Amino acid sequence: MTEQLRDLTLTDEQLVAAADVAQDAIITMDARYGTGFPHFAAGEHNLAYHNGYHARTVAEDGLRVAQALGLALPELVTVEVAGYAHDIVQLKPRGVMEAESAEWFKEAMLRRGLPPAMAEAGALAILGTEPVFDEENRLVGQVATQLDYPSRSVERIALSVASGDFGQMFTPVGPHLSHRLYQQIKGAQPDEVPSMDGFASFLARQIELRENYRFPVPEAERVLATHRRATIRYGGVLLGLVQRGDVTSWDQVMAADKAFMDDPALSEQALLRAIAAVGNGN
Repeated sequence: MTEQLRDLTLTDEQLVAAADVAQDAIITMDARYGTGFPHFAAGEHNLAYHNGYHARTVAEDGLRVAQALGLALPELVTVEVAGYAHDIVQLKPRGVMEAESAEWFKEAMLRRGLPPAMAEAGALAILGTEPVFDEENRLVGQVATQLDYPSRSVERIALSVASGDFGQMFTPVGPHLSHRLYQQIKGAQPDEVPSMDGFASFLARQIELRENYRFPVPEAERVLATHRRATIRYGGVLLGLVQRGDVTSWDQVMAADKAFMDDPALSEQALLRAIAAVGNGN
């Protein structure tokens, strides 16, 4: 990776080529895994979380972080396109998915005549999105914070993409997306009802993650963590309702999520009213 990314001058043709890679990535994500929230148009493998919506938000949130860091145009383009492509291979073992997604990105960039430095930096950033779990299988971060980087530029690209990967966690839609992840883990498609066995434990671990996770660069905390306290509070309230038996069905979880998305400052009483409106069916 001998070229300095910041010093690259991209031609109009190269910018179009990068946009083509991004478009190919999102079309592929939608076709393979569905469009995701909020419409959930089906794909070949209809995933509730790792889908087109997630790819779009990682690209957009990673780009926002990169802009806050003051990255140059070639770096910004690399972050955005890598964000779109970072989950393009799913349904394989952890580590393999990231490696094959990185290879897809690198090959697509080089095939369209983009500079090798961009292809290599973006591929490394995708490798950095692999999640890290502790000895109790709790999600604690991402590989991006553990990698050795050839330059500060490449590191900031990778940390931007990694931040974007968790970029929705502290937003009003964040808890709902985490519940979609639970749905996917349980093997249920977006329009199917997952088993509620283990949901309370999942909620508890999500609360712990939100309480302890910090983005790998301070700029990401400022740009992305817009509702940190509200999401932590909501998670705690929802867990309490599940443990008390006030929430027993997936429909109730979805109703609670919608109420929170509509008003992140809503009271527990308002949340209970939203839950009561759907009863306790599936």
